[in-house]
Amino acid sequence: MPRASSTRLRAPLGGPAPFLPATPGAQPPCQPLRLIRERLYLGLLSRQDNPQDRRSHHLLPTAAGVAAVVRFAQAEADVARLLFGHLNAAELGGLTTQLGTLRERLDQLLPEPDAS
Repeated sequence: MPRASSTRLRAPLGGPAPFLPATPGAQPPCQPLRLIRERLYLGLLSRQDNPQDRRSHHLLPTAAGVAAVVRFAQAEADVARLLFGHLNAAELGGLTTQLGTLRERLDQLLPEPDAS
């Protein structure tokens, strides 16, 4: 059941988006379904009938969805430049190796997440 204290979610594009609740009393939708519904509502995805199987749909990015992905990729590149742009190739290679070693060590120490 949705939290009573919050009826709005923060949209990925920075604006508010209404929470799309399940039928009152029903179980909340699974995470992927909720994410798809939000992106359909925000106009980032469009749903089209599947001509080969009327029980399913095709989900396609809209122009706004593609533009959002481009903006996010640019923001990610900007953050990477801010964090690592001062490193030369050798320093970046060394950092990558150290982070890989840290990741392997954490994988050994931490239990696998519960898949249920």
